[in-house]
Amino acid sequence: MHDKAYFDNYYPLPYHHPYWYGFFDGIAKYIFDFYGPQYVMDIGCAFGYLVGQLRARGIEAWGIDTSEYALSRAAGIVRPFLSLASGVDPLPRRYDLITCIEVAEHMPPEDALAMVENICAHADSILFSSTPDDTEPEVHINVQPADYWTAAFAKHGMKPVRSAGFLALHALWFE
Repeated sequence: MHDKAYFDNYYPLPYHHPYWYGFFDGIAKYIFDFYGPQYVMDIGCAFGYLVGQLRARGIEAWGIDTSEYALSRAAGIVRPFLSLASGVDPLPRRYDLITCIEVAEHMPPEDALAMVENICAHADSILFSSTPDDTEPEVHINVQPADYWTAAFAKHGMKPVRSAGFLALHALWFE
């Protein structure tokens, strides 16, 4: 599903467009400046832009994605820190922060809820966003309102502690 055509036609700009470097640099800057984690896992890392920007700031960051194509497009310096896996797969350790940006809407509901359980078990802080209204039928199969995700995280003891408007209006930071 997330092949070359998907990333070449990514909205609003193709995923290889320089805009995305700046976008993820801004997220990494915010994470570094206001949270300062030592260990971060990015679920759904795609080309590894966020992992690269975090590592450039001295944060030990890793990423996983289910798209072999996306991982193959990562910069060589970042590739050793990326793996082919899903957010429902066992994670190798605990992290200070797990990021999961626009991933859950691409997963069947039962898998997305299993991912929420998995990431809650591996971090005390989670930066999460999932579109509440983009029902692009070919790829967004699990579009839910923010209250749905807040309830899913609450089942595992996580509550939203702040908005993550620097990422998206619907993004939340759970602890």
